[in-house]
Amino acid sequence: MMNQALALATGQDVKLGGRQGTIKHIDNEVILIKFGDKSFENFAPHEIYQAANDGCFHMIEKPIDIRCIVELTEKQQLECDRRSAYCDAFLAFKELHPTKGLSNGLVNKVYDKIQETHPTKPSVKTVYAWYRLWLNDGRDMALQVVHGNSQDQRMPPEVKELMGKIVRRYYLKPSRPTINSAYEHFKRAFKGKGRAFADFKMPSKSTFSRFIQRLSKYEVDCARYGKKHADRENRIASKAYNVTMPLELAECDAADFNIGLLNDDGTYAGKVVIFAIIDVATRACLGYTVQVAKKPAESAALVIHSLSHSMRIKPDPLRYPMGGIAMTYVFDNGPGFRAEMTRKFMNAIGSDVTYCRSRHPEEKPHVERMYRTWRKKFFSKLSGYLGKRDKEVVPEHTLKQAATLTVTEFIELFDAYIQDEYHHTPNRGINNYTPYQMWQKHAHLDEVMTIGDFDDRLKIRGSLKKLTCTSTHGVSHRGQRFHSEELKMVFNQAVCNTKKSSLPMEVMIDDFDASAITVVLPDGQLIEVPNVRGIERDISFTKLSSHMLNVNEEDLPVSKTVQQIKNEIKQKRANGTLVPSDSLVRENEISQNTQTDMETDFEQHTTITDEERESATGFGLE
Repeated sequence: MMNQALALATGQDVKLGGRQGTIKHIDNEVILIKFGDKSFENFAPHEIYQAANDGCFHMIEKPIDIRCIVELTEKQQLECDRRSAYCDAFLAFKELHPTKGLSNGLVNKVYDKIQETHPTKPSVKTVYAWYRLWLNDGRDMALQVVHGNSQDQRMPPEVKELMGKIVRRYYLKPSRPTINSAYEHFKRAFKGKGRAFADFKMPSKSTFSRFIQRLSKYEVDCARYGKKHADRENRIASKAYNVTMPLELAECDAADFNIGLLNDDGTYAGKVVIFAIIDVATRACLGYTVQVAKKPAESAALVIHSLSHSMRIKPDPLRYPMGGIAMTYVFDNGPGFRAEMTRKFMNAIGSDVTYCRSRHPEEKPHVERMYRTWRKKFFSKLSGYLGKRDKEVVPEHTLKQAATLTVTEFIELFDAYIQDEYHHTPNRGINNYTPYQMWQKHAHLDEVMTIGDFDDRLKIRGSLKKLTCTSTHGVSHRGQRFHSEELKMVFNQAVCNTKKSSLPMEVMIDDFDASAITVVLPDGQLIEVPNVRGIERDISFTKLSSHMLNVNEEDLPVSKTVQQIKNEIKQKRANGTLVPSDSLVRENEISQNTQTDMETDFEQHTTITDEERESATGFGLE
């Protein structure tokens, strides 16, 4: 009975009391688990069932091997377009005829449309293989087109920048010009660069078209048709939710709070922005991220870190048992939610995503209500909080002037509030149960899937940068250094027999998790490189930098210049002050002068008076 309720099976990864292991044998009388330290333990089925009720036993979803393709060559993009044409047509056909399979007639129909650009016709078997891989990869065709160890030859950044300017100026307009007319403007601008672009090959019109197609649909719709049309064309969330179990629906949003924080040395760190995910059924906060910055901005890194935090088992499952992968996520319409890296992360997770319209808080009411509770029950009690911003109210102090709490103090206070107060406060929306009680009541009855601590999907981080890597020091970012034996091996293979001492690498960074970074290899493989300092997970770069003493470069000591030294020597000699070099005796004077001559010469040039000489004990000249 327990086996069916928890859906346990041989080979299932589990976490029991903070220890991760794998089920090696299971029957009606005993469950054998092998833990990470290679030890084996037997448990009776009722013991596992009781541990699940107490929140000490969790099933871990099997990790999957994923890749992330940053950019494609023109040849790879053409192949993506070719395969996508057949797969898109087959998907549309399956939606109309779910019981029918792929036919040779459908392949011929697509081939007739694209044969001028793609003259090679595939077989039905080949198209079906493409289609299955395409669906398994989250409809990302690049993952099957780019094979291992392929070189990624990118468009020169100067050409890409020019193409972006032309598209914004001559294509993203309310008059809705054609791609052909925008491409003509691009050709004239490219030729106008003259010698600066002499070494670059002009991109073709198909490359120009694909550049436009990769733009955000919402951005294109806003620029060409207006915001109302873009809001209507993009998916919107339902205003009413009917959920019956945990992790059926989760709402996600970010909110800024009118409070400033300090670094440990007393300097101003910035204001607070919190991104949170709430489980609608239990009203539990599944995960959150605290951002502290002088000018905070929504980013994919903030979104992805918050989502991964909500999907993982927390360090203390008894105190904070909430976590798991929801079936549907309701996202805001901000840039961080619609970013390419966020889309890749959600494709790897496999959950459905619904986007709200901008400035429509009623479409995600539960997370908005949770933020109001936080303002009233937590922030209003903090020193330095200036209340929710009101245009008609002019505050007496700025955030910087009112700040009294440090970053570390605030994070500790907020963690304690969520885990000890918010989750244990009765909520009228769930019949006066607390979120903790609702989770404990229903979570063990339903299958809760979480991301394992070492799942490859956690390697996708929100900020993509190109950083320099060396064999000895690895990769450095914001005062932290990341290195591993695996990265060193990759570096040595890349430089091979060349004399290169450094190499630029594509790196994914989570600004809110300084424990590791992800290096993207040319074939799309991801390797996680840890922080050499052994930083714990979910410690942000901002929190680490808040412990460092801020140094003003203007206050640093500066050595004197040669001209300053010359001026000082000249001034000393004018005042009659002894200059150290004036008392030195040259080497030839030592070899040529006798002791008597040297003493006489010193007596003639010395500034010591007879009174000073007589008053000094044991000093005199004959």
